[in-house]
Amino acid sequence: MKHLFLKLAGRRYHRLFLLAGLLMAAMALYHLAGTAMFVHEAVVLPAVVTDVVQKPYDDTMKALVHGSGSCPGDVSYQPLVRFNLPSGLVINRMMTDAGNDDYTIGQSIEIITPALDPSGARINQWKYIWGTETLELGVGVLLALVGFALRGTLLRRRAGRTHTESPKSADTPARTKRRNTAAGARKSSTPKRRKSTSAETAPPKRRSRRKKTE
Repeated sequence: MKHLFLKLAGRRYHRLFLLAGLLMAAMALYHLAGTAMFVHEAVVLPAVVTDVVQKPYDDTMKALVHGSGSCPGDVSYQPLVRFNLPSGLVINRMMTDAGNDDYTIGQSIEIITPALDPSGARINQWKYIWGTETLELGVGVLLALVGFALRGTLLRRRAGRTHTESPKSADTPARTKRRNTAAGARKSSTPKRRKSTSAETAPPKRRSRRKKTE
């Protein structure tokens, strides 16, 4: 797992994780805002279970949200309820929320529904109202954290490489300086030798004629 994590960090996959996590978290916040408005405008009403339908979970998301330890294919229970709106209208509705909690006919439960649109009624339980959005937000935050962790690993690896390469680059100017100084010393020494040899090989100066006559 650690090798895979380092491999992903080396190939800059952290951008994909960050993008996916941030997008999913943004969508989850948008859905949570809509759910908050739904809860604020809806009313909580008592309802009576008139029938129970058993069916398997449709997908993994519903199994994770509505079932504790459930998997796709496990049996879920979907109640048919009857409730009265504040206007006095009697509604018989099959609830779209399916969970692993069994119901009995005649059982009283609470539902939350918009007063003008009973088709959006839900069972008044936290997992049926906030479960999907909370799970989506958690997955988005997790992906974003993985992206930040991969980015930090990539930056540390780059810093380690530059730290190991810096002594080599520091040694090269010193070596070039030494070479330049040695070359300069050799160049400066050659003219001196030429001067000394020229002085030794030069013929003796002739005396002037005036001194001979004297």
